[in-house]
This record gives sequence, C-alpha cells and structure tokens, in this order.
Amino acid sequence: VVRDAATGDPLGAASVAVRRAGDSTLVAGGVSRADGAFRIEGLRAGAYYLRVSRLGYATGTVARVDVADGRPADVGAVRLAAGAVVLDAITARTQGGSPTVTSTPDKTVVSTRDMPTVTGGSATDVLRNVPGVDVDGDGKVSLRGNQNVAIQINGRPSPLTGDALTAFLKQLPANLVNRVEVVPNPSARYDPDGMGGILNVVLKQDADLGTSGGVSGGVGTGGRYNASGNLASQNGPLTLFGSYGFNRDVREEDGHTLRSQSLGGAPSTFLDQLTDGTELRLSHTVNGGGDLKLGRRDVLSSTLMLNHGVEDGSGDSGFAAMGAARDVTGTYRQLTHARQVEMNTEGTLSLKHTLKPDEHELTVDLHAERSREDQDARFATLPGPTPPPGLLGDSRTGLGAVTKQGGLQVDYTRPLADAWRLETGYKGTLRRLDNLFVVDSVFGGAVDPSKRRTNDFRYDENVQAGYALVTHEAGHGLTLQGGVRLERAATTFHLADSARAFPNDYTSVFPSAAATYRIGDRDQLHASYSKRIQRPGAGRLNPFPEAEDQYNVRVGNPRLKPEYTHSYELSYQRALSFGSATVTPFYRHTVDAVRRYRTLDPATGISTSTFANLATANSYGTDFNGQFRVGTRVSGMLGASAFRAVTDGGTAQADLSSSAFTWSARASLNLKVGPATDVQWFQNYRAASDVPQGHTDAFSMANLAVRQKVNDHATLSVRVSDPFNTMRFGSQTYGDDFTQLNTRRFNSRTVYVNFGYTFGHAPRVHEPERDQEPQQPQGEPQR
Repeated sequence: VVRDAATGDPLGAASVAVRRAGDSTLVAGGVSRADGAFRIEGLRAGAYYLRVSRLGYATGTVARVDVADGRPADVGAVRLAAGAVVLDAITARTQGGSPTVTSTPDKTVVSTRDMPTVTGGSATDVLRNVPGVDVDGDGKVSLRGNQNVAIQINGRPSPLTGDALTAFLKQLPANLVNRVEVVPNPSARYDPDGMGGILNVVLKQDADLGTSGGVSGGVGTGGRYNASGNLASQNGPLTLFGSYGFNRDVREEDGHTLRSQSLGGAPSTFLDQLTDGTELRLSHTVNGGGDLKLGRRDVLSSTLMLNHGVEDGSGDSGFAAMGAARDVTGTYRQLTHARQVEMNTEGTLSLKHTLKPDEHELTVDLHAERSREDQDARFATLPGPTPPPGLLGDSRTGLGAVTKQGGLQVDYTRPLADAWRLETGYKGTLRRLDNLFVVDSVFGGAVDPSKRRTNDFRYDENVQAGYALVTHEAGHGLTLQGGVRLERAATTFHLADSARAFPNDYTSVFPSAAATYRIGDRDQLHASYSKRIQRPGAGRLNPFPEAEDQYNVRVGNPRLKPEYTHSYELSYQRALSFGSATVTPFYRHTVDAVRRYRTLDPATGISTSTFANLATANSYGTDFNGQFRVGTRVSGMLGASAFRAVTDGGTAQADLSSSAFTWSARASLNLKVGPATDVQWFQNYRAASDVPQGHTDAFSMANLAVRQKVNDHATLSVRVSDPFNTMRFGSQTYGDDFTQLNTRRFNSRTVYVNFGYTFGHAPRVHEPERDQEPQQPQGEPQR
C-alpha cells in the first residue's frame, strides 16, 4: 500500500516500477488504486527492488524484495514524503483540445489518434487529411502539386512503386496507422528519392509495461467492412507487439470521355465513351515485432509485415464514333473483368548500441522485402448495329510480377567537440523486378496461340551510398547543419524476348544545408536546401504498348533519364497563446523533368500516351499550417498551399510547356460537446489548374464524424464520408489534332459505424535515464 508519510492517507495513481536487484533492469510495473493498494503478478523467483513515484512527492524506494516460487511477497506500506518536483519544460493539453497536427521547421507530424474522420477508411484517407498532401481520383499522392514523393513505411522506403504502391495504401486500414510524418526538404542523411519530399507512414507498434491491446470493428454502407486488433507486452528486457487489420471496400465508378479529333486535316470527328464499373478490394495486414534489451546499451529489434490484397473489378464501356455533324457512324461495347492478387512481405533486423541517447549511437539495420502481383483480365467486345472498321475482338491478359529488395544500412552519430555533432553512414540496396505480361486474342471463346504477344522483362537496380552530416550549436539560438551524400547507381532494363538491354549507370552528389534560429521563446526561423532525385520506374521504362481500349494505348520510354531537383525552403514558426502558425515559402528547380504526353495517329485515330524528359520545370509558392484551441472544447487545424508551376518543354516538346497557378486548402474543426462526446468536421479543396497538354478541374470533399466514449475502454464512432456527394474529377487534354474531355465520379458518400475496445493499462513508470546509468537502491552509493 502506498501512503502519505505525514498523514498516513492512501495515495492512488502512484507508479510502481519493479527492477531486478542485480542489474537494475526494469521488469514490471503497476499503478496504485484509489485505496493506495497495488499488486504485481507474474514475477519470477529472485531479488528485486521497487521505485514508487507520484506527482508532488519524492520518489520512494524499497531496497530489496525477495520473491519465491508460488509465494507472495508483501512489501507493506510504502510511505512517500511530499516534496518539490523539478520538471523539464513540457506542453500539457487536454485530450479534447489536442491538435492532430504538430509542426516543426523541418517536419510535420499528423497523428491519427484524434482523427475520427478516417474511421473505417484506408491509409489513403489518412493522407487526404495531411497538410500539403493531395490524393487524386486514382489514389496518386502528391505534395505541393508534385507526385514525385517518396513513400516510406515505418521509416523505410516501400519496395512497391506506381500502381502497386497506390493499391497497397488503399488496402491498408486507417486504424493501423499511428501517424504520418512529412519531411518536405530532407537532409543528406535520408535517401534522395522523391523530389516532392518524404511521406513516412508509421504503423501502430507501441508497447508499455505489462500487457495491453485493443480490438475494433466497423461497417459501412455499400458493403464496406473493417476490423483490427493489436496486442503489446513488455516483460523485463523483452517487448513484443503485433496487430492485424482487415478491410473490405467496394467502389462504384462512372465516367464520360469525349474526344474531338481532326485526322489529316479532315473535318472534326468525335468519339464518345460512357463507362460504369465496380471494384471490390479485400486486404489482410499483419504487423509485428519485438525489442530485446541485451544490456544497458544494446537493443536488438525485429519487425515483420505481411499484406495480402485482392482487387476484383468489372466494367462496361460504351463507345460511339460520330461524324462532324455528330451523326453516329459506329458503335460497340467493351465488357471488362480483372482480378489482381498481391502478397507483400517485409522484414527487418536491427541492432542499436547507445552510449548517450540521440548523441552517441550506432545502428545496424538489415532489411528484406518481397512483393508478388498476379493479374488476370478479360475483355469482351460486343459490336453495335454499325460497328466501326477495324474493331478489335475479344482478348485476355495475364500479369506475373515479383519484386525483391534487400539492403544494409549503418548509421553512426557522435559528438565531435563542444556543440558539434557528426552523423555518418552507409546504405546499400539491391532491387530486382521480374515481369511477365501476356496478351491473347480470343476467337469463339478459344485462345489463338499464333497471335499471342508477351512482354517479358527484368529490371535491376543497385544503389550504394554514403553520407556525412555535421551539426553545430552556434549559440544565441542559432543551429547550423551541412552535409553531403555520394551515391553510385547502376540500373539495367532487360527485354527478354529481344535480348535488348538498356543500361544506365550514374554517380550523383547530393548536398544539403540548413540553419535554424530561435527568436525568444515563441518564434523560430528555419532555412534549408537539398538536392533530390527521381529515378524512372519500370512502368515508365517499359516500351511494350498496353491497350486501355480500342482507341487508347500506353507505352513507356526505356531511354528516360533520372530527373534532379534543387529544393529551397524558408520556414517561420510562431507559438501563439491559442495555438501555433507556420509559414513556409519554397522554390524547386528541376532539370530533365519527366512528364506524360499524348499523341494521336491520324491514320488510325489511336491516342498514345508516353513519357519524356523535358528541359526544366520550376515551382514556387507558400504553405501555411496553423493549429488553434479555444478553451477546452474547440480546437482545429487550418492549412493552405499556393504555388505556380512553370514547365519548359524545350524546342523538341514545345507543346508541353506550361505555366499554371493553383492552390489548395484544408481545415478541420474538433468540438467537444460533452465529457465523452467529440464531433469533428474535415473539409478540403483543390482549385483548378493548368498542366502540360491540359487542365484539371477543381476538387472538393468533406468528412463528418461523431465519437462517443462509452467508458474508459470502449468507443463508438459514426462517420459520414463526402456528405454532399461532391467527390468528382474532371480533366481536359489538348493536342495538335485532338481535344479530350474526361469526367469521373465515385460512390464516395458513405456512412461508417465503428466500435473499439481497449484493455490493459499504460502505467506512468517509463523513466529512462538519459545517461543510461541504472538507478541504485536506497542505501547503496550513488555513481
């Protein structure tokens, strides 16, 4: 029992830490009840000592407790004396007013803990809530208008790219995401991939003393379901955690495409396309791992993530060819059914040696990933009363792709001298993609082997890099940092059928610099520069033509070069009495920028989209992020980004030159209407914008959520996604001989109901000593 030393009154909410007497290892803990009593079970036989602490009291120690098998040990009354407590500077917030977004000059962290507007959704829905991030109708992620963003999972680059990565984020349940970290201008320590910066999706894997966990489940209109569970345990030097998530999502889509084309100078003709489709997504995600303390300074960690996803979609497209007077000259329908199965596996093993936390550390990290994608698609063509000439017949496609990636990373941090710190390291990554794509023509339900086309290729990538980063605390609130990363990359694109190979080896130097200046307690300035790279992926390199339908073909360019970006930022952050505000002007200069463009064959009327390295691209603008709090009931976030993008296509691609201004905004409002009831509204808007060879329409979407705390362990929430049914996407594409208009809509208006339950408790016992030296029992000499 914990009691007040002066009055003898029981003390509740006191933290009890149990440490092994021999080496002071923390092995268990607990919290005293309202009557001061505490009970800790599951200890092995041996000698221990206790440290008991409570706010406003001096820490008490029970010097020795001997535990024998099968017999309880009674420590009697632990009396704490009232005393002053010296605390480091902290920021305390009530849960109802806790901001979702935390901004620092070089990083923005968005927590999902108080984000009920993503309940029942996916990681893609979480990213739509992140300041400066946009997600289009296909799930493509961009930061400040740039889709060249490096996506990381738990701090490591994802082995998936392109459509495979988009599908993974759509399938990953939102309730498995702990937070998203946005690093818009990374230093030389980070991988240089992703010219728009880095988005790090951190999955839940926290553990505390004892055992704790939770389960949740939900249902949404339109056949949507989700469920998840997590379990964490810490027993002495061993910490284990694990989670599982299931998501079922059904999306219905309708679209309209109208192309006006003038072939060979002839009068304009038109192609009208109406599309309806349904897509079912199923996913299972398992994430787990553990930490084992090998002593006072060494920790061995391991993680494993498994993701299995299935996409099953069907579509019905109707085509009508029309003459100059809009008279119908040919019609047909195309029925599509595609099934895609993915299996992604990622494992890590790391050893961390700590001499002084965050100041003198060595980390060695091994990682391996494997992903497999299998796809089968069938296309049935149904001629109309007047089928167009040259109408293609039925077809079937199959895809088998395996990506393997592995690597070693070593990071070392140490102080050089007073106020100087060195960070240095090495990273080597090997990646291979084996891809086999088969196209068969079907006649009368049978495949004609003589017309089979195959696209068999292998893509190898070997990247070796080393970096050094020096930080200096110059005094008077000024911190300076400079670094450089040297990288050697060797890539080869192999075409198996023709024995052709497209090697591309290059050496790159990536410098970075940053300066932070604190002005008093409320203001801070941060300036930074970094050089980034975007390597062309296999999908953009593959020269095999892939038909979307009768009149649209996609093809890659195996001679694409990587594009480099020089990124500059200046950030000003101010702490206010009711929140905080951050303003960040930025400028990016890109050379050999890769852009998609379309051409139209006058003889066939087939539109082909491909990629090219343009001359230069520049973008500049300003981000604003602010958090506010009014009393204990109202809090929220405001974010806005405005920028201009200028693309110079050069003399070879002059039609791809463009200059466009656009802006986007997002806001969330959290209202605590009662002790156990929260309401949150989220709204985002992206303005219309000009792009190379076209224009995109404005986009808007909202979310409304209500969360009810049933008791200390159970929570019930209701979310309405897109309540006004405004989620739609439109674009226009222009060429010398054609104009194409596209509109797409989804059944995004959905109601989700979710229930969550947690068990166990999180004691307040975590007291890691900064110098890593163990505390001594009372009566023993202090170090």
